[in-house]
Amino acid sequence: MATVPHTALYPTGTDSSRLRVVQWGPLTTTNRDGEWVMLPSLPDKTVHVYGTFGAAATLTLVGSNEPGTPANQVPVNDTRGESNALIFLTAGGNDIKQMLENPPKVRPNLTGGDETTALTVLIVCKG
Repeated sequence: MATVPHTALYPTGTDSSRLRVVQWGPLTTTNRDGEWVMLPSLPDKTVHVYGTFGAAATLTLVGSNEPGTPANQVPVNDTRGESNALIFLTAGGNDIKQMLENPPKVRPNLTGGDETTALTVLIVCKG
């Protein structure tokens, strides 16, 4: 399986230094993991997942504070509280959720799905 590379998007405008967008996609049953990315140290981060989930697809955002390539990834939680992992399911597709923690490194992981699964993940960082 190949790791899905990220694309860093740099919006233009009067306050573009306070806004960054990171994108991975498509994540599929043959390319399940996004590459680790170092997010900018901006306090507000929202995650948008869209596309075709396919049968029993689950996308989880994981993070780490480890240097180098993290060996101990953990699910990042949404702002509804600790122990509420940032997970996107077939029934909750096309969602936007806010990250509770602010780890320096994150990536998406896909489990389940079928040949129709093709997801794009966007993280918007703003301050």
